[in-house]
Amino acid sequence: MPALGTRLRPLTDRLPKPMIPVWNKPLISRAFDHLIASGFTDFMVNTHQLPEVYEAAFAPLSNPERCAATERRG
Repeated sequence: MPALGTRLRPLTDRLPKPMIPVWNKPLISRAFDHLIASGFTDFMVNTHQLPEVYEAAFAPLSNPERCAATERRG
């Protein structure tokens, strides 16, 4: 299970660590850019913490027919 980013609070109270902006762009997007430049077209992301933040950011770019199921534990 991924860590919850407690050392980066208060930033991680509302954003997962990969979604924290670095030079006005989410850190995970920078990783995606490198992967795309290397020829990758599909990605899988663990959205354990604050999955709605990922959904809001990447839903317009996703293909609903290829989206993986999500699991929430309470």
